[in-house]
Amino acid sequence: MKKLLLVSSMILASSCIKPGCCKIISSHFDFYVVDKDGNDLLDPESTTSINLQAAKVYYLLNEKKTEIYRGNLDAPRMYLVFPPEGEQNKYSMRIFLNIEDSASITTTYLEWNEARTDIFTAEVLRKKNNTTVAKVWLNDILVWDRSTAAGKPLYKLVK
Repeated sequence: MKKLLLVSSMILASSCIKPGCCKIISSHFDFYVVDKDGNDLLDPESTTSINLQAAKVYYLLNEKKTEIYRGNLDAPRMYLVFPPEGEQNKYSMRIFLNIEDSASITTTYLEWNEARTDIFTAEVLRKKNNTTVAKVWLNDILVWDRSTAAGKPLYKLVK
């Protein structure tokens, strides 16, 4: 019985997660989209909503704009849309920014349709097992800086 307990303890101890073993990736940026009157443009029930079926995400990889589609992911088009919750009374969009490029500054294009594209530029920090976004610019305007922001990014994009 003592041997069984000892062997069981050794198996459990060896299966524990050791510090520094796991990769942490934080590459998303959340925002909501409104028109100049404050109407929610991501609300699928709205007559003025954006047609997200036409939306595409591109990454700048090796100086080439490349459309991104990852069929094995929960967000194959590299974005998700969330319904309103809590104090947030608008739909929000989460875009997964380019961390595939090894550069410290990366570029992500969100093409709403053939005529409208927003450009997200991100400062990406890579330390040991962590890859995180430190700053985000939208169309060349700094909209989020982790060092001065309180909490998670949630930006209001006016279209």
